[in-house]
Amino acid sequence: MNQNIIYSEGIITEITLNRPDRLNSLNRETLNELKQALNRISENQSCKCAIIKGAGSRAFSAGADLEYLYGLKDKAEAGEFFDLMYSVFHQIELIEKPFIAAIQGYCLGGGNELAIACDIRIASNDSVFGQPETTLGIVPGGGAQHKLPIIIGREKAEELISTGKMLNAQEALKIGLVSLLVNKQDLYSEAERLASDIMETRYTAAIERKRSITRSIAFDYEKEKKEFVEHLMGEKGKNGIKAFLGHRKTENREK
Repeated sequence: MNQNIIYSEGIITEITLNRPDRLNSLNRETLNELKQALNRISENQSCKCAIIKGAGSRAFSAGADLEYLYGLKDKAEAGEFFDLMYSVFHQIELIEKPFIAAIQGYCLGGGNELAIACDIRIASNDSVFGQPETTLGIVPGGGAQHKLPIIIGREKAEELISTGKMLNAQEALKIGLVSLLVNKQDLYSEAERLASDIMETRYTAAIERKRSITRSIAFDYEKEKKEFVEHLMGEKGKNGIKAFLGHRKTENREK
């Protein structure tokens, strides 16, 4: 059976989202495997830094698996998915070790929310960012609504979330969504270099900064969960996802 997550343990531990045929989209199995990997990082005293990346060249992660979301039966299941996604992303924030997101290709929706849960984001020049949920009739459910304003400012965050606008890598760098752009062939070596640099010269400062930022982030969990569930399971959300999936199948047949 294929692993949805590849875990490579070391002083610098690497976690690879391993669903390249699905643009490394996030379903329940993937999130559960990611949670297990994070538990191992938290418990491993020899690990000092972690890098999260996506398999293949097309995507870091295109977000939540829409076929999985469309198949959810009721609001209870949708709420369970929200709880799982939130707990995984928040676990990254709580682990007192720096996390680096090494981003190539699409970084959308829940994929972008996974990236902004990390402490540092570096990206290849071909990367594309966005929160396209509203174009499907749903809302973000992994932290974008309360963390993006902190990272890129309220005005830009509202624009991205309300319009579903996509950003290229240069635009993402300009507004501070990522801190560094590199050629795609250098992405992972640069992530490792950055991790080594943090451990050698700025490790204590990085940990203290992470503690301060994590303490400063507050949001209404129940309100955001309710909005996510109601939009996802509502008629508009169901129809929006169904239309997107139908369009994607048509495109695949025409290729």
